[in-house]
Amino acid sequence: MSFLFQWKDKNALFKQIPDLLSQVPVSIWLVLLLLMMLNWGLETVKWRILSHKIYPTSWMNQMKAVLAGLAISTLVPNRMAEYGGRIWFIPAKKRWQAVGRSMLGGVFQLGITVWLGIIGAVIVTENDAQPVDLLGWGLAISIAFVCFVLLIYFGFAWIKSTFQWKWLDYFHELKVKDLFLIFIASLGRYIVFSTQFFLVFNLFCPQQHVIDTLGALGAMFLAQSVIPIPAVLDWSARFELAKMFTGREAQAAAATASLVLWMINLMLPSFWGIILFILHKKTKNHDLE
Repeated sequence: MSFLFQWKDKNALFKQIPDLLSQVPVSIWLVLLLLMMLNWGLETVKWRILSHKIYPTSWMNQMKAVLAGLAISTLVPNRMAEYGGRIWFIPAKKRWQAVGRSMLGGVFQLGITVWLGIIGAVIVTENDAQPVDLLGWGLAISIAFVCFVLLIYFGFAWIKSTFQWKWLDYFHELKVKDLFLIFIASLGRYIVFSTQFFLVFNLFCPQQHVIDTLGALGAMFLAQSVIPIPAVLDWSARFELAKMFTGREAQAAAATASLVLWMINLMLPSFWGIILFILHKKTKNHDLE
């Protein structure tokens, strides 16, 4: 955590960022904004699948819940308060069930990040390896990931049938098709924000090899997901991780791309989430009773 306070070490990097930001064309900003909407649209799809059987409501209310949860969670490490923001839009009697469903969605997103992040870390550390070797590593990690998921799924089914614990009923209406759709939406989100990063990074470092860039990106996302930092301070961690996982000549580009993602994917929707949360609280919708 000490890197959060090493401001002097970042001065040279900071000085380059405003100039790099000014070089991002309007067309790229527009694409990034559209991808941001797609990103949180996919998260809303996940939340709709998870919560619709608990409390059927409109798409707009589910989007409000997602953005409000994001806004509240910006002050909490790893956005753990996101569950609290979402359940504010759920009737009180069903909130525990909603918390369990929301956590399940987070586990899916984290699982995607860990899976692709480990592959990225291998690419970063084995930078002299041949493409065939990297493909073998990626296949082996993917098979291990699938086996782990199947173990959890069948283990959960066995526990549910054996012990009949009440809290397991929170998930009883989720079908295999629902879980598959949640997995696809989580993977889609990962692809979306990876594309956002790549668009900005490649603008400044077009000479970087695509495989190396994607490997560093996966490793960075993995590190961000395990470091307990509030999202509002996440930008400092992103700078440090950019220095760790990219070459010296690409540090400023990676840090700028990370800053752009932080502003567009977290701070901008969080601002709207705060407004939606305040307005929803003032209306005191009778559904909350």
